[in-house]
Amino acid sequence: MAYFVRLADGGLDELTLVPFRSRQLSLRRATSTDAHWLLDTLNRECRPFGAQLTPAPMAVCAWRRRLRSPVSRRERDWS
Repeated sequence: MAYFVRLADGGLDELTLVPFRSRQLSLRRATSTDAHWLLDTLNRECRPFGAQLTPAPMAVCAWRRRLRSPVSRRERDWS
């Protein structure tokens, strides 16, 4: 599995997962069947935590931080 991370505003903004299979001492992209199985499994296991992965071009799945309403500095400092 290859993990590609994008950080923004001091935190995780996007996580992209690309599965591979090891065959004859080399890495090859996972089949679409395996990729869909992985996506379904990860979504089932992540659901209790409020996370959802989506299919992404050139990757199996991606997670993006949900946009939240802007919080004033005063509200952020008091939380």
